Amino acid sequence: IKYSHGAKVLVGARRKGDSIAIEIYDQGIGIDANHLPHIFEEFYRAHEAGDRDAEGVGLGLAIVARLALLSGFEVTVNSQRNKGTMARISGIPVSARQIASAPVIDGWIAKPLDKFRVILIEDDQDVLDATRTLLGLWGCDVQSYAEMPIHVRPADVIVADFDLGDGQLGTDAIRTIRSQHGEAIPAILMTGHSGPQIEQHIDRLDVQILSKPVQPATLRSVLSSIRSRSRG
Repeated sequence: IKYSHGAKVLVGARRKGDSIAIEIYDQGIGIDANHLPHIFEEFYRAHEAGDRDAEGVGLGLAIVARLALLSGFEVTVNSQRNKGTMARISGIPVSARQIASAPVIDGWIAKPLDKFRVILIEDDQDVLDATRTLLGLWGCDVQSYAEMPIHVRPADVIVADFDLGDGQLGTDAIRTIRSQHGEAIPAILMTGHSGPQIEQHIDRLDVQILSKPVQPATLRSVLSSIRSRSRG
């Protein structure tokens, strides 16, 4: 996705006998043939003069290759410069175990955080959309904002990014919302900063801090814990 610059990316799976291969195709800038033998080396970056700068230090594919080796999978990459890339993880065994579906009660599918009211504040629109969708799948009633909200409806928890852009901070948003509703609504602060960098802004704010990138399982666990405490 990073090197496709808005072009389509296709992710699919192919069954081959008793194994599955996951394949990813893009229509991005591609990788020149002379780089392909080296792309799994640590700190190697297949960069050509004139290419756009992209984040990264050249460790991603090396980590993928190591994990695949430990798991008994095979990773291959085929690419053509200016045409696109195909990456494949193969040798994944097919599981015979059936995955249990979510329990259905009178036509209603159980959701772990059904009707849990969440105020979500995140200035990155892509992250905002993805997190709102995730919370919705868990059954949450979400109010989402890409900037400091002016007025919000009552809620059970606030989930805010620390940096909201234009000099605004998630800690300020939490204080403002709490003052509007006259209560210390439980809050989660998501940040990529280290402890000392945000401690001066917290000032006994009583928030749960989650370090970015926040794993969905971690977020759901913290939300479930907050819900359990509030019910208690």
